[in-house]
Amino acid sequence: CLSKILEDFVVSWMIEDVGKNNDPNQFGCLKGSSTTYCLLDMLHTWFTHIDSPGKHLRICFLDFSKAFVRIGYDVLITKLRRQAIPYTMDH
Repeated sequence: CLSKILEDFVVSWMIEDVGKNNDPNQFGCLKGSSTTYCLLDMLHTWFTHIDSPGKHLRICFLDFSKAFVRIGYDVLITKLRRQAIPYTMDH
């Protein structure tokens, strides 16, 4: 429970700084968005594509479930600095 509260705090603190750089197809960790929206967008894109004459659709599924567990903290800090995330929370 405490980790969820801290996660929400960090997201609300950082979203002001990185929100402007988010991809329009970003669905996770955003208010008013969910995996349902992601699935609807994905299906819409697929069906639109295969409804076009002479078009084919190839899909490759990848599992990134542990991707963020393996990222080095130094890499993460560097990426956050490039996004102009302040070092302290008093901004």
